[in-house]
Amino acid sequence: MGTEQGIELGLIRTQELLAARKIDKGEQFFSSAYDFGFSKTPEETFAFWDKQRVLAEAVWLIRKFRPDVIITRFPPDARGGHGHHQASAMLAHEAFKAAADPKQFSEQLQYVKPWQAKRLLWNTFNFGDRTTQAKIS
Repeated sequence: MGTEQGIELGLIRTQELLAARKIDKGEQFFSSAYDFGFSKTPEETFAFWDKQRVLAEAVWLIRKFRPDVIITRFPPDARGGHGHHQASAMLAHEAFKAAADPKQFSEQLQYVKPWQAKRLLWNTFNFGDRTTQAKIS
C-alpha cells in the first residue's frame, strides 16, 4: 500500500480491475464515478460524483444488456462499509427501478428500450463478525 490518493489511486485500481478481467475474461465497464480515495458516507461520495450522471450510465447499461439479475457487491446502507460502497449500491438499486421506467432518462429510448431485471441481489460476505444475507428486493 502506497501513499497514492485521488487520481493516482484511481489509476492503480483501474489497472487492477483490467488485470483481473484478463484472468476471468469478464467485460469491465467504467463510469464517471471515479475512485478518489476513502469516503465515510454516501453523501460525501456524491459530493464528488455527479449522482444523476452515474445513475444514467447505469440505466443505460441495464437497458442495453437487459440482464435478468443484477448483483451488487455491497448493500445500500451502513453494512456496506465506506461511502463508495454504499453509494454504488444505492445507485444500483435506483438504476434497477429507473431502467424499467420510460420517464427516466427518456433520451436513451431512441437507442434502447426500458428493461426490468427480475431480481436485484447483493453478494453476501463474512467479514469479521459481520455476516450478511443476499436478497434486497
